[in-house]
Amino acid sequence: MKVGAVGQPIWRRLLNGPQLHQDPSLSAEAGSQTILLELYAARRRGIPVWTLEHAYDWHKRMSNALTTCHISGVELALTPLHDYENFSWYSPPLTHMPAHFNLVIWDGPPERTTRGKRQGLLPVMDKHLAMNCVILLDDYDTEAADNVVDHWTVERSAATRILKADQSQSFGLIFLG
Repeated sequence: MKVGAVGQPIWRRLLNGPQLHQDPSLSAEAGSQTILLELYAARRRGIPVWTLEHAYDWHKRMSNALTTCHISGVELALTPLHDYENFSWYSPPLTHMPAHFNLVIWDGPPERTTRGKRQGLLPVMDKHLAMNCVILLDDYDTEAADNVVDHWTVERSAATRILKADQSQSFGLIFLG
């Protein structure tokens, strides 16, 4: 996820909103967004942040970065992709995860190589997504993302808003009911 000129106000709105003041947060495909979220959460009332990563090398790289930067309160879970009925998605440790996530920052799994693209978030994590959960979906301007969000709105009422960073980058804000 790019955190550029337009990305910074998006981050400020999310980080100062109620989503990070109540329940833990969830992200996928750890990267700069996770580091920013972890730094912020570590400064706030010990709000835990979970992130799912399926690639061993990237998991190791992010784990080292979190250790080097002395960032605590992060559950960086190595979660291989699992074949579900209609899609492939992470195999999260659901029994060890918090009951509810209020903010989800979603940038995975990779759309080019994953059956069902990002469809698995709602079917797999639905019981762990709080009422009024906000999902920030990276690369919202793709047909695959549009199809996934359409599918989610059928499964659970949702409102969406598109935020454009530049000509090639957009984010979708999905507000689950």
